[in-house]
Amino acid sequence: MALDGIFRKKFQEAAGASMKAGLVFNILVGFTATLLFWVINGFKWESTPYSQIIAIIQAFLGVAYGLVGFKVMKDGGVALYALFLMTGSMVVPYVWGLLFLNEPFSWLRLAGLLVIFAAVVVSKVSDFKTNPKQMALCIAVFFFNGFVSVTSKVHQVEVNYAVVSTTSFTVIAFLWKLILSGAAYGAMFKKFKDEPKLPPLKKIYPYVVYCTLTGGIYYVLQLLVAGKVSASVMYPMISGGNIIFSALLGKAILHENLSRRSILGIILCFAGTCMFL
Repeated sequence: MALDGIFRKKFQEAAGASMKAGLVFNILVGFTATLLFWVINGFKWESTPYSQIIAIIQAFLGVAYGLVGFKVMKDGGVALYALFLMTGSMVVPYVWGLLFLNEPFSWLRLAGLLVIFAAVVVSKVSDFKTNPKQMALCIAVFFFNGFVSVTSKVHQVEVNYAVVSTTSFTVIAFLWKLILSGAAYGAMFKKFKDEPKLPPLKKIYPYVVYCTLTGGIYYVLQLLVAGKVSASVMYPMISGGNIIFSALLGKAILHENLSRRSILGIILCFAGTCMFL
């Protein structure tokens, strides 16, 4: 997941961080990942009504928080957006697992969640100004991204309805991401015509391929683990690990400086993640 973030940043450096660039990125990743995992699946197509519904919901949530996120970042709330994005991905599935999947409660793990939450706040929040509208958008990002994780978990533990294999579900999920991103781009096509053209495909597509490989592998592994590990343990650990490795890889690959806030965030994340072991 951390490597995926590195290549996404490289794409943004080449194509920009506009909503147009974001949708094009989702379209290209959706197409490439669908084709890649269909090949890996032996060109086999599996489908059940339940898996299709979950894939559609997941794709819709993913495209939605992406579009809302571009609006938030356009208004200057990048740190605030990152805060709600990352905390949503661990808090929502954590609570869902306790309330609806009968997962056992642990005071130590709750403490670990709070420590990781504090790490996100320390490492991501800087001086920023916000307003009620922007805060409402950030709350939407929190729940949209959180329920993306929930849908993965719900699909993998389903026992009452027929579901497809993990690889087949990956194909379906990325296909719907392609379809919905394409529909969103089509709806905004007239608006995008007046915006600057994106760089040539040969310049940005390598980053799409790298993101497809790293993000796709992460997605498949997450689905496999989701069927075996409780949501209240899995997603906080993923979020904690993502913060740690994103900072370290950013330093190693992008030569980003590690501030005192970032170092403190890494230490807190490591401590919080250990509480889930």
